[in-house]
Amino acid sequence: MSEPVFRRVGRGGAGNWYSKKDVEEVQKNEAAAAAQDIEAQKQAVPATTVPPPASESTTQTYARSGRGGAGNFKDQASAAASLRLEREEAERTKAVVAANLAKAKHPFSGRGGAGNWSDGVTPLGAQQQAEEQQRVEDLEMKVLRDVEAGLALPPPAYHVPERDT
Repeated sequence: MSEPVFRRVGRGGAGNWYSKKDVEEVQKNEAAAAAQDIEAQKQAVPATTVPPPASESTTQTYARSGRGGAGNFKDQASAAASLRLEREEAERTKAVVAANLAKAKHPFSGRGGAGNWSDGVTPLGAQQQAEEQQRVEDLEMKVLRDVEAGLALPPPAYHVPERDT
């Protein structure tokens, strides 16, 4: 069997078929370009040279956090200060939350509806409600007396004694 004329590259589709000759040419060019790449990460000095020992003043130890990346390495001294600041902020937040919870509750909450209302009865409100109830009862009694006084009593009904039948 003969070798295929085209070679598939990538996930599929018409644009991912190349002739075998083109693929081999690109691979050769990539190898030559990699040898001349000025941005490639190559060691500038031979591996046999030993780096100078770091002095104690320039040695820094870093604490790593997160999943990786340059932004997740922190100096341990600044990490300790950062941790202290976070704890102070947490304490301030707890104090603010406690102060808000200690405030008097509003009679309304939420967006509306029967479950978002309260009766709003306070000791002063209870006294006012009792006074209003007494005023209503007094008014009803006055109306009843006025009606009774204005109406004439009906005449007595005659009752026929029972007869023996």
